[in-house]
Amino acid sequence: MRKRAMTAQAYGALALSAVALTFFSGCTTLPADAVQRIERARKHYQANQYTDAERLVNLVIDGYPETKGVGAAYYLRGMCNYRKKRDPQARSDFHKALQTSSDPQVLARANAQLGHIAFQADDYRRAIGHYIEVVKTGGEVSFMDQVYYRYGDSLQKAGQWQAARKIFPKVWKLFPGSEFVPFARRKFAWARNSFAIQCAAFNRSDLAHDFANDLRRKGLDASTDVNLRGERAKHVVHVGRYFSFRDARGDLARVRQVAADAFIVP
Repeated sequence: MRKRAMTAQAYGALALSAVALTFFSGCTTLPADAVQRIERARKHYQANQYTDAERLVNLVIDGYPETKGVGAAYYLRGMCNYRKKRDPQARSDFHKALQTSSDPQVLARANAQLGHIAFQADDYRRAIGHYIEVVKTGGEVSFMDQVYYRYGDSLQKAGQWQAARKIFPKVWKLFPGSEFVPFARRKFAWARNSFAIQCAAFNRSDLAHDFANDLRRKGLDASTDVNLRGERAKHVVHVGRYFSFRDARGDLARVRQVAADAFIVP
């Protein structure tokens, strides 16, 4: 029986989560009332009350727009904008956070969010630059497993295959319990320096070959490969060889007309 292919959304869903918010010591250069407003705004944010949070940090930003400690307020407003799907405003706030903060935690989080926004906009080279900055300043922040995974994924999608292979192992070496480990291992295990579209996976080679032949009769450039998962081999049917992620994505709709569950690998 043919196995249902894992969708691209299933592969990528974990990586789309936003960086969690915590309170930053960098606020201590602000007056006590401003610090209290940011703390109250943080609680509103954590309760998904983004408009209330935004109102409070706006008071801080309007009163102390260039004070070093105000970077945490810009970051928090950026997160509110991000949650409201206002990416241009979020980008502006995160850049302002970088300009007005010396707190490594604020710098790491702002760069991480800028990296995620760039990644989601398919601007992988810009994302790489932000992830590099997170790695430089991130320290012990809680989301570094996600950053290393997205960093490696961005390198792959930018065609920097060898560089990506140096980054993915950091996910399971530094964060062995992370939910990103299986995703990083799958991408690391990909041996080609090109993308393909996976259409199906089977336990038996004859079924995979039959399915590939059927796809070829329908005009697709299909081939079979063997993937080892634990002690069991999976016989996988791929279509195409794409030297850019954009080309693979551009062909995905055509392939799905024949194989509805197809998705891009790695």
